[in-house]
Amino acid sequence: MPRFRYIAVNLQGKSLQGEIDSADLAAANQELLLSGLQVTELRVLSEPTGKLSFEDAAAFSQQVSTITQSELPLIGALRAFAEEVLSTKLRQRLIQVCDALEAGEPLERVLNNPALRLPRGVASILGSGLPHTVMNHLLNQTMRSATVTLELRMRAFLLVCYTFLMFATIAGVWGFLLIYLTPQFEKIFTDFGTELPVAVVVLISLSRSLRSMQGLLTLLLLVPIGLLVCYAIKSRLSPAARRRIWCGLPILGSMYRLTALSEVANSLALLLESHVPLPQAVVWSTAGANDADLQACGEDIAARLRWGEDPDTACQTARGLPSHLQQMLRWAAHGAAGAEPLRSLAKLLQIRAKSLSLVALPLMEPILLITAVVSIALYVFVIFMPLIKLLNDLS
Repeated sequence: MPRFRYIAVNLQGKSLQGEIDSADLAAANQELLLSGLQVTELRVLSEPTGKLSFEDAAAFSQQVSTITQSELPLIGALRAFAEEVLSTKLRQRLIQVCDALEAGEPLERVLNNPALRLPRGVASILGSGLPHTVMNHLLNQTMRSATVTLELRMRAFLLVCYTFLMFATIAGVWGFLLIYLTPQFEKIFTDFGTELPVAVVVLISLSRSLRSMQGLLTLLLLVPIGLLVCYAIKSRLSPAARRRIWCGLPILGSMYRLTALSEVANSLALLLESHVPLPQAVVWSTAGANDADLQACGEDIAARLRWGEDPDTACQTARGLPSHLQQMLRWAAHGAAGAEPLRSLAKLLQIRAKSLSLVALPLMEPILLITAVVSIALYVFVIFMPLIKLLNDLS
């Protein structure tokens, strides 16, 4: 539903400003008139679009932690931060938060506005009404866990980039061998009229196909065909199913799943300490982990908890629930007392993810290098053995 910002005069002649949700401009104007306000200005707000990046969310959490520690006025400090921040998405959200607070909206309602998509943990801490020292402690813990999560995600991203670049390099080398080098050997073999092994014939045929118009068209069509296949898979499978497939990959998938689970454990601990009800805490913590599979599990568990099931029964009846998430829910059933076990589990999961990231690159690098060397050596062996035999016959 669109959101409108208004400036109006009440029955006492006092000027007021604020925001209202309504179907359209006319409906918003009618609602304000019925509430006894004479509208002088009414305009639609452009809602920020897209999810905050992990870096923007971390910057927001860090700034809020600094504000609570120094006990500065929240609105003024956020406006000053909005003027300095480089991210357009984060700046739009900060300005909208300040405008809504100045219009008199409750802090909890502003921070939990789904259109803003602010970090749920930070929003719940600020709206909890806890003392500033306690809020600052919780926000500092949020920052530490966010820093570790960002480091793990960057390691996984670098591993993906390295693997992709290595495969692209191998493909480029083979393209050079087949398109440029193989025709020269083909000419030599043709001039001497020698009988060629099957492997050499296959390489020459593949080289001709790649150099022909049909081969070039095939190469050009590979990209759109691949995109169509990806689109078909995306349309047929739900986001949760796609995430399960991704997390099923060896090493890399485990890194992503362990990182997401550690983030859920940390968020759940913070939300429980902020006295957020368990069903809502489960939904918020799994939604912030950037894992559609965990988010679907969290929504399923939250619905079961709202229906009156206890956490143990909900874990048993829910399907496809990761074992670590089951343990988190059992600890979360104890409320704030389960926060420390959840943080211990988060640290354990982070250590396991770090161990995989430290092992993955040293393990992947020799495998890719050996693949490149063996494939090129195989080409050299297949091409040069008939050439050496031809030279021996001539001598």
